[in-house]
Amino acid sequence: MRQKVIRGFTIIEVSLFIAISGLLFAGLAIGTSTNVARQRYNDAVNDFVDFLQDVYGQVENVENANTSSDKFTRYGCSTVKFKKNDLAEYGGRSDCAIYGKIIIFGQEDGENVEVYDLIGESIGTIKNSSNKTYQNMIDDDNFKKSDDETLAALKYLGVGFTTYNDSKRRSYIRSGDASYLTQWSATIEESGLSEKGNIFKGAVLIVRSPINHSIYTYYYKGNLDTEIDISYGDWSELSSNSSNFNKNDAINFCINSDDSYVYGNRRRNVRINTANAHDATAVELIELDSGDNKCEN
Repeated sequence: MRQKVIRGFTIIEVSLFIAISGLLFAGLAIGTSTNVARQRYNDAVNDFVDFLQDVYGQVENVENANTSSDKFTRYGCSTVKFKKNDLAEYGGRSDCAIYGKIIIFGQEDGENVEVYDLIGESIGTIKNSSNKTYQNMIDDDNFKKSDDETLAALKYLGVGFTTYNDSKRRSYIRSGDASYLTQWSATIEESGLSEKGNIFKGAVLIVRSPINHSIYTYYYKGNLDTEIDISYGDWSELSSNSSNFNKNDAINFCINSDDSYVYGNRRRNVRINTANAHDATAVELIELDSGDNKCEN
C-alpha cells in the first residue's frame, strides 16, 4: 500500500506570498492616504468658498443680534434698541443701521478670519438721531469731493466696526460676528507663485450703499495690525485714505495646506470678482489647471 504524501508550501512560496501581500497592502494604504488628503484639501477649499458666500447672504439679509445694552457712540449713533419692550416705541428700529460686513484677514497665522458688522447712523429715520437727511449728506462738501459716493456716504454716517461701551464707559471692539477657522489647518495666502507661503493680509468690505442700496465689495490691501488700530475698529483711518480701497480688481485667495501635495503642491484659487460683486455669485472657485489660476502664475 502506497503511503499518501501531503505536500505543503515551501519557504520560498511562503516568502513570495508575504512579499506580494505586503506590497498590495502598502499600495492600498498609500492610495487610501492620498484619497483622504485629497478629500481634506477639497473640503478646506469648498468650506472657505461657503464662508465667503454666507457673508454675502448676511449682508443681503441683515439680522441684528445687538441688544439695548450695546452702545455705539463712537460712530455717531447712540443705542441699538432691540429688546422686546422697546418694540412698541421703536418698532424694532434704532438710530443705528447695519451697512454691511468687514472681513479681516492675516491677523494670526493665516487660518483665522474675523468678521464684524459695519454700523453707523441711520439717515434721520427715528427720534434722537442727528437729523442727518439724505439731502444733507449729498450737499456735504466732503461728499461732493469724493471719488466714491458709497465710501463717502459711509464716512458721513460714521460707519465703523462693531464697538461698544462697558459699564465703565470703556470702548472695546466686540468679538467678530463670526470667527472663521479654515478646515484642516489650511492657510489663506497671497496670489502669485512668488507669494507662495505668504499669508493673505488685508480686509474685504461688503457693504450696502446708503445711496442706491446696491451691494458693493471693496478690498483694502495691507496689514491692519500695523496700519490700523484694530482694537478700536478705526474705520475713520480706513475711510480717510480711499486710495487703499479697490472695487475694480478681483480679489484672489490661494488655499494651501499640508494636504496639497496630492495636487503637486499647487494651490486652489478662490476669487471674488469685485467689479460685479453684488451677491454670493461673485465668489468663484477657479479650476486648478486653468490658465486663469492666479495662484500658480
